[in-house]
Amino acid sequence: MKLRGKSWSVNPTSIDTAKRRMRLVLILSLAALLAIAGRLFYVQGINAAQVAQTAQDNRMREQVITPTRGSIVDRNGTTLAVSVDRYDLVIDQREQKDMISRKKRDGSNEREKITYEQAAKEIAEILDQDVEQVSDAIRPEDGEKPKGYVVVAKGVTPEIKNEVMEVGVPRLISQLRSERQYPQVSSPDRCWASCATPRTRRPWSAPRALS
Repeated sequence: MKLRGKSWSVNPTSIDTAKRRMRLVLILSLAALLAIAGRLFYVQGINAAQVAQTAQDNRMREQVITPTRGSIVDRNGTTLAVSVDRYDLVIDQREQKDMISRKKRDGSNEREKITYEQAAKEIAEILDQDVEQVSDAIRPEDGEKPKGYVVVAKGVTPEIKNEVMEVGVPRLISQLRSERQYPQVSSPDRCWASCATPRTRRPWSAPRALS
């Protein structure tokens, strides 16, 4: 080949090599396009219902919302009955380790290890309960089979619940429930008896005889 008075020689081997590379790139590109098209056909055509259900399950979450009863007030605005949040503390005794690893309660990020006996003492102090009772609840005695559901305390306030959870006992959870309280009286029966409006009764009279 001549260019501006100069002759250039082209190696046929390099041309063949370039053609082979182009063919390889073309084959790989077609294979990738076929793989994408096949996957798209499988997702959109054959397995469309299952894929759509899986995507919906990933977006949706089930959460149990406990309904809250409204407050009852009298005509002067005084609260007669109100619902408050209370928590039941329960624990799963299975798969417990010998020591409890938790963050230090001094606000630092360092961790420490404590025994279940120490954790029971801290929880008993918070709940104002007997240490042995709390210890038997959070950890089974020697020879006893661990239970999957053991109640540690019932109806504690949110503040007490937070303090107990900060102790760091594994597998200890809190269950929210609503509790009805009557601020003005000591029992519901007295509330309804004292707050009910008495009905005015008419004096009784004998029925008149028909003439």
